[in-house]
Amino acid sequence: MKQMKYWVTFYTPGSFVADTWTKDYAKLPQPHEVEIPDNAYAFEIYEREDVIDDKKTYKGDAKKIGKTYYHPDSLVTNLKQTKLHKNASEILIRNMECNKWESVVWTRWGNRPQPYNAKTMKVLVPEHA
Repeated sequence: MKQMKYWVTFYTPGSFVADTWTKDYAKLPQPHEVEIPDNAYAFEIYEREDVIDDKKTYKGDAKKIGKTYYHPDSLVTNLKQTKLHKNASEILIRNMECNKWESVVWTRWGNRPQPYNAKTMKVLVPEHA
């Protein structure tokens, strides 16, 4: 018998890199259906097909579904906008220039900017917008 497993991995600021935790779902959630906890700034959706043979379960490979979704209060800024951001540092600006980052995404709290790639990342639009 085959069984699909679905879960969401949430990201929260850690000491040096993001800390993560997961929440299981009974069915594949759509990004706008995911309730983002107060301490998370982003999430990813995953699925996996398991095979159950009598009492033994064989786990399939996890597959990421969609993009990395950022909380609606997150902000994407280009170089010009980043230079005006109150939390931008000279190091960030130099990194953007030297690494040719077109834009960065700031967390919902206006900190921890990271290179932004529209092909793999998306800031969710608030439902009331």
